Amino acid sequence: MRREKSLLINSTTSLLYQIAALICGLIVPRLIISTFGSAINGTASSIAQFISVVTLIQGGVTGAARVAFYSPVSNRDWEQTSVVYKTCKRFFSGFAGILLLYVTVLAFIYPLFIETPFTYYDAILFVFIIGMQSIFESLLGLAPQLLTFADQKAFVNTSASIVCTILNAVISVILIRLGCGILLVKLTSALVFVLRPVFMSIYVRHAYPLNRKARFDKHVLNQSGAAITKSLAFYVHKSTDTLVITTFLNVSWVSVYSVHNYVVSSISNLVSGILGNTESIFGQMIARDEKEVIEKEVPVYDLLSKILATIFFTTTIILISQFVRVYTVGVTDIDYYQPVFAVLLCCGEMVYCMSLTYNNMIMGAGHIKQTQWISIVEAAINIVLSIVLVIFYGLIGVAIGTLVAFIFNSVANIIYMRKHIYKMAFWFIIKSYLVNIVASVASILIFWFLVNYQIQNFLDFFLYAAIVFVFVILITCLINAVCFRKYIKPLCHKLRSKLIRKHRN
Repeated sequence: MRREKSLLINSTTSLLYQIAALICGLIVPRLIISTFGSAINGTASSIAQFISVVTLIQGGVTGAARVAFYSPVSNRDWEQTSVVYKTCKRFFSGFAGILLLYVTVLAFIYPLFIETPFTYYDAILFVFIIGMQSIFESLLGLAPQLLTFADQKAFVNTSASIVCTILNAVISVILIRLGCGILLVKLTSALVFVLRPVFMSIYVRHAYPLNRKARFDKHVLNQSGAAITKSLAFYVHKSTDTLVITTFLNVSWVSVYSVHNYVVSSISNLVSGILGNTESIFGQMIARDEKEVIEKEVPVYDLLSKILATIFFTTTIILISQFVRVYTVGVTDIDYYQPVFAVLLCCGEMVYCMSLTYNNMIMGAGHIKQTQWISIVEAAINIVLSIVLVIFYGLIGVAIGTLVAFIFNSVANIIYMRKHIYKMAFWFIIKSYLVNIVASVASILIFWFLVNYQIQNFLDFFLYAAIVFVFVILITCLINAVCFRKYIKPLCHKLRSKLIRKHRN
């Protein structure tokens, strides 16, 4: 009961956050592009990705720490939880110093090699401003965030993120309208987002009976080396495209990529948000050796992930190019209308979201070292294909590299999970992919070739988007209900029970 209630709260707050982030994230970049130009927006995206390179080390420890928290938090062993928390906090505090050094070096080197619309000294300041949020996040926010995540209280961090996201958007719009420069806008934005890690640090201090004098135990993070490799795949997933485009094309094309990718990654986060923190749920199931529960629940979550990915990404494929055309109307410094690239980008992220269950089962079981080879091969495929294909096909080549890498990752995770963690029925997995791909293709063909409505403005877009979304839901759910009656019934019962409890509460 507690597990389902936590999933409901986490899913609801995460959904609200993704909606807020999507709306605010479309408003502010559009104002930046129209006010300051595509080159400024592309430079900001490029710098953010370069800063994220060094966070691979941090990301590795983050993955190992999540696994280390599951067992003591699940058993309410606060002494061992205190050991894990203190160990993580000490590491992340030290890493914040390393990150500050890296940002300093990057600030002086970046404008020497990358052409930007800034003067040399303004570019240096711009790098420091963008790096500020990551430094404070590591210093104060990551350890509390991991603890609340493992305790299925991710909604605390998510709620703080909602407030900061909305506040940042409001202040940024006001500053831009007042004619303030991009440096002041970004500095204010960074200061707003620093509030979240400060809040999380205070919250954990008062909400958990942690022993502040707990010992430091480096063995708690003994899988951090392997987790860095897993983090590499995630970094490739989020950052390689921008780095390749920056290197082989220019920052204006980075702006084109970032506008498309923001929409696609926001939809991806939306799908993940609705599912809630299933990794921690799976982690607790495995830690308690709840085999019957796993047998019953995991296929339902897997099918749900595919249905959600199909609904949201099919809608996005149908609408994204028309949205970008309306979103960037009046911007003439570069052509933002790239329909083939947009579809490939959506397909890659759709594959990623469809396989969330398999990756979350592997992480929940703590099989990080055993699966690091998957991450290495995935990263190699993405990097090599992106570099080779971007030369011949530009943005399309980068999207192809990412798509192929995600397909490999999904297949490898399925094989490993079935062999070492949970032998989900192979035919069920294949059938769930095929059924939802058929639903997606059918919906796309109908709206592209039979309807083919041309959007003229944002009002047109939102009305048409609502129609498309409802139609795709009906088609996807109908086909899945026919093909997966055994799993759809308990899924609907679970959702209905949650809604009834929520109404009663």
